[in-house]
Amino acid sequence: MRIGFVSTYPPIECGIATYTQYLTDALRAKQTDIYVVSHIGGTGQQVFPAFDYEDGDLAEKAFSTMVRFTPDIVHIQHEFGLYGKHLGVSVVPLILEFKMLGIPVVSTLHTVYTNMDAAHRTILEAVITNSDRVIVHEPYQLDTLKGMIPDPFHGRIKVIPHGAREIEIIPDAKRRLGLPEDKKVILIIGYIRPSKNFEVIIDIFPEILERYPNAILVMAGKTRGQEYVDY
Repeated sequence: MRIGFVSTYPPIECGIATYTQYLTDALRAKQTDIYVVSHIGGTGQQVFPAFDYEDGDLAEKAFSTMVRFTPDIVHIQHEFGLYGKHLGVSVVPLILEFKMLGIPVVSTLHTVYTNMDAAHRTILEAVITNSDRVIVHEPYQLDTLKGMIPDPFHGRIKVIPHGAREIEIIPDAKRRLGLPEDKKVILIIGYIRPSKNFEVIIDIFPEILERYPNAILVMAGKTRGQEYVDY
C-alpha cells in the first residue's frame, strides 16, 4: 500500500511533526510505501516540502504535489494552526480535491475543544463529513464530536490512543538536571499556551503537596507565537 501523509515534519519544531515521523517510521518498518507532503522546512526520507503555513494556494500546492505519487490513501494530520489563515480552513478544499479524485482520506484530529465556537465547529464538521475516516486520541473527544455532527457520521470516527515512545532510563537524571534527588517530580511539558490549561495543575498543586509533601512541579516548554507571551 502507498500512503501519503500531509503534515508538518522534522526538523520543524512541532509535536505533530514528531508524531508523524514516529508513525511513518513504524509503517515503513512494515514495508509500507510512504510519502510525506509537508510544510516548508520538513526534510527526510520521501519528504516533500510544498507549502507554507499561510499560503493562499496551500490546498492546491499540497494536492498537486501529493497526486504525483498516486497514493492509495491520504492521511492528514489536522490542527487548526497548520493549514492557512482563518483557523486553517484551507484543509477543507484540500480534502475535497482528494475526494473528487476518488482518493480516500483519513484525518487525525489533534485538537478537539470541548467548548467550540462557531468557526472551529464549522471547520471540524467539514473535515469529518468529507473524510472517509477520522481518528481522535481520547474518548472524550469522540463524545464531543458526536454531540456536534449528525448521527450518520458517528461511525467513521475512531479512538486510537496516543502512543508514547519507549526510552531507556537515564541514570542520575535528576542530578544531571539540577533537581533534588529526594523529591518526587511532577513534569509539565509542551508549548505554553492557554489551550494546554497548564494553570489547572498549578492551581491544584497545593492540594497535591498536602498529600505528597516531597513533590515539586517542573514546567519544561516555551511559547510559540508572541500572542502567548502574557500567558
